[in-house]
Amino acid sequence: MHLLSDEYLVEAYTNAVKQKLDRQFIDLLYREVQARGLTVSVGIAS
Repeated sequence: MHLLSDEYLVEAYTNAVKQKLDRQFIDLLYREVQARGLTVSVGIAS
């Protein structure tokens, strides 16, 4: 997943949450965001 820049990863995660895409996909992106030590302003609603 390191082929994706930090900026694009955060953008992909944010868009995935806003568009309510598959939860597993959102979780995958979120785990990578956390692994890179990044922060995001959009949270996942349970």
